[in-house]
Amino acid sequence: MTPAPRPSPPSAPKPSAPGPSAHKVTPPRGEPADPTRAALVEILRLLNQAESYHDDREKGLELDEIVTMTQGHWSVDKAGAKIPVIMGLLIRNRMVDHVDGTVRSWTRQRDLGPHYRINGEGKLFLARYLDETQRLSAQGQRL
Repeated sequence: MTPAPRPSPPSAPKPSAPGPSAHKVTPPRGEPADPTRAALVEILRLLNQAESYHDDREKGLELDEIVTMTQGHWSVDKAGAKIPVIMGLLIRNRMVDHVDGTVRSWTRQRDLGPHYRINGEGKLFLARYLDETQRLSAQGQRL
């Protein structure tokens, strides 16, 4: 009897950019169904994640990347939040910076065009929002 062939070892996972936001298809229980606020928080979360992933020169995301990554999020798919409008709101409220120009992105293997970066105000808003929602959810669990 011949032994069964050994499966090849799995290859190491390749690092990738933050993926689509399929983790939230409906508004979380107990959270108001405000699609604009939900999309705003999701975009800030993605930009914050991208900042920690990419090198200093190429931190941030292009508009097309943000649109792709927010597909699957309830605020975009179900409630119809408009990402370009939300980006304008984030810029006017000084939570996100718009970076013009082209930079070579080695992790993306292409040139990175005009893109958006989260700034200190955006991080502060995101941290406060997450702290508030975690505190509210912890209170709800105690009831």
